[in-house]
Amino acid sequence: MKDFLGDNPIVRVNGLSLERLRYALPLASGFPAPGFIVDKERGCLVFMKYDSAPGMTMFPTPLSAERCAEIAFEWVSSQPYPNQPDHDGDNKKGWMIFNNEWGQVDGHGYHSFIAICPTWIMFGK
Repeated sequence: MKDFLGDNPIVRVNGLSLERLRYALPLASGFPAPGFIVDKERGCLVFMKYDSAPGMTMFPTPLSAERCAEIAFEWVSSQPYPNQPDHDGDNKKGWMIFNNEWGQVDGHGYHSFIAICPTWIMFGK
């Protein structure tokens, strides 16, 4: 039986490695992705599921979740990070993938399905 996600699959996962990103990104419903948008206001890379998305940069061909994970990991690794959280422990540069209600990224409508942004991964003492 095929797993039916419904109309509002919500994803929120963080991590450090490309391996974890390759595992988590396929949880989003929308692959293969025809393109992306860089949301400069939020510092996120947003993957789109329809080639009619306004302002989208198209890939030469729609890409699988695994290829998008590689691109997303390289992109997030080159981005500025916000100030480190102040807590009793250590921080490492990581990533967070997310979407919001209805499996979309707020501000990008039904064309969008997942975003990645740089985030600090915290390790308490």
